[in-house]
Amino acid sequence: MTLIRTDRPRWGLSRRTLLRSGLSTLIGLPVLEAMAPAIARAQANGDDPPRRFFAFYLPNGMHMPSFTPTTVGALGTLPLILEPLEPVKQHVTVVSGLENRAAFPGDDGPGDHARGTGTFLSVARLLKSDVDIQNGISVDQAIAGHLRSRGYSGLSSLELGCESGGSTGNCDSGYSCAYVVNVAWAGAQSPLPKETNPRAVFDRLFAGLDPLASAVEREKQRRYRQSILDVVKGDSARLNARLGAKDRLKLDEHLTGIRELERQIEGEPLTSCSPGERPVGVDVDVTAYVRSMLDLVVASFTCDRTRVASFMLGNGGSNRNFSFIGVNGAHHEISHHQGDPAKFAQLEQIDRWEMEQLAYVVERLSHVDDGNGQTALDTSMVFCAAEIEDGNTHNHRNLPVVVAGRAGGCITSGRHVRADGRSIADLFLTGMQSCGMTSTSFADSSGVLVL
Repeated sequence: MTLIRTDRPRWGLSRRTLLRSGLSTLIGLPVLEAMAPAIARAQANGDDPPRRFFAFYLPNGMHMPSFTPTTVGALGTLPLILEPLEPVKQHVTVVSGLENRAAFPGDDGPGDHARGTGTFLSVARLLKSDVDIQNGISVDQAIAGHLRSRGYSGLSSLELGCESGGSTGNCDSGYSCAYVVNVAWAGAQSPLPKETNPRAVFDRLFAGLDPLASAVEREKQRRYRQSILDVVKGDSARLNARLGAKDRLKLDEHLTGIRELERQIEGEPLTSCSPGERPVGVDVDVTAYVRSMLDLVVASFTCDRTRVASFMLGNGGSNRNFSFIGVNGAHHEISHHQGDPAKFAQLEQIDRWEMEQLAYVVERLSHVDDGNGQTALDTSMVFCAAEIEDGNTHNHRNLPVVVAGRAGGCITSGRHVRADGRSIADLFLTGMQSCGMTSTSFADSSGVLVL
């Protein structure tokens, strides 16, 4: 986890200090716990299958006239952009009319990409600054904390993306880059940076897994991992004495992660789950790159390495060039279409490609067996949306939202539902309750959105 500097103290820490500290080791440290086959244990004990939440972020809005179904109720003929979802439409729900009021301009002026992205999962008003950051906990982290409190010992959450970028500096009209490159927030000043290298993700999830290792070998490995954490904790304590108040707070949150690793290391070894081959690094083929990341989400759910994940297809205001599908030019610039039919056609191509990636991961999750005749789509909620409605107007009303899965019976899929004027937080509250939380509110929610 990267430490993000949000203040400007008169003193500083040298690069050498950080490299010499155990924290640099932890940053590159995979999740080292032996993987616990929680799904298998739950089924053997007659417990309910696990509940999962997966957030899929899309940048620059959507061409809504070609996205929105013309009728409510059962999904019939899908509009142009949603056509790639046809093979899995029985698993998806299109929700129209939701809004993110925390992203409304108010007195803050421009910066809609930062506001929409930063509040994508938190629905909390941001502090407009390129030095200090202020947000709320994101729904994925609220769910992750609940699952951990109920005894889940896997990785709390997984943050992935296909565009890198630092969290410091000004990235959108005076808003910190932290808001543009992160959607998962553990707290007001604690964004959770995403990993953009598939190989690093695989190593974090599955490094050291050897199903053929003997009990003696696994115990030796466990003791070695524990000794590494002991060194890191000692170095952290020494580093803490040199930090200012804000950085000490961040370091404390970081050490919470170390304590979690300690708990996870005690977990049962997994000997039956095969995560597949270790992927290459960042693939120049964008589609292959995206799908390798989505494969890792599916593998982490299949092996019960985590039950909460987020994926950013791009950063807020992404300028990716889609020449690989025949669309030249920067996505963000094209999204400022100004009513140009030629740009509408380009956006339709981009948006269809994005739905193809969603269809890919939904289809794969439909084959994850959760036991008792249920798949991961029966027990999970996949939330896919963009940070704005339209790239030209930067509107945060009527967001383009697709939900996949039945969320343990909380969602009747295969439909188009209108929820005009409801907060996106109402949908998140549905996801929270589907994961066993008893919360009756989240952010500015007015109640559970019945789907």
